[in-house]
Amino acid sequence: KYDLSHVDVVVLANVDAPERAVAQRLVNFVKRGGGLIIAGGDHVQAKQYDAALSEVLPCRLRARAQGSDVTFEASSDGKLLPQGLTGLAQAAAHTRLMMDCEDDVFLRFSDGSPAVAAADFERGRSALIATTLDTDWTDLPLRPGYLPLLSRLIRNVAHAGLSISGPVVAGSSVEIRVPPGSTGLEVITPEGVRHAYPALDGHAV
Repeated sequence: KYDLSHVDVVVLANVDAPERAVAQRLVNFVKRGGGLIIAGGDHVQAKQYDAALSEVLPCRLRARAQGSDVTFEASSDGKLLPQGLTGLAQAAAHTRLMMDCEDDVFLRFSDGSPAVAAADFERGRSALIATTLDTDWTDLPLRPGYLPLLSRLIRNVAHAGLSISGPVVAGSSVEIRVPPGSTGLEVITPEGVRHAYPALDGHAV
């Protein structure tokens, strides 16, 4: 059994729905602050996934749709792709999972159906990708916007948007924002000294 406390994000890319014990570990992982990304594929059966991980799925999975290619369209809120659909405008999918979503939908297909969606569950966050991460169902991995999309999605479910980005000058002070729901924070200096900040309740330090 792998210790999930050592990872920030788990990605299930075209795998069978986890067995009950594994599913419960993933549910607990997300609710305690972890990130989960599930991508489609031939091994992803909607009914089994809905049963196993319903507590942390941002959308209800429906039947698989196949046929003519559908392209991608960015959400108007720009949360995941602030510059629109840069590098993804020509991407298309011939197969996808149909999803019923109520939370953040970052990408849709040209027919309006969700392509990428995410939601918070207690302290953690999970996301669904309606198509594959490889070229089995889509040419998305061949487009220049693919890696930036995945990078932003991983950071999104890991709440990495709350972390420091860019270089920090030695000796300068920084503000560390605390992820939602966090009750404490521990900072380890380069010298290995630990500084604990209990009872933060979402405040910055």
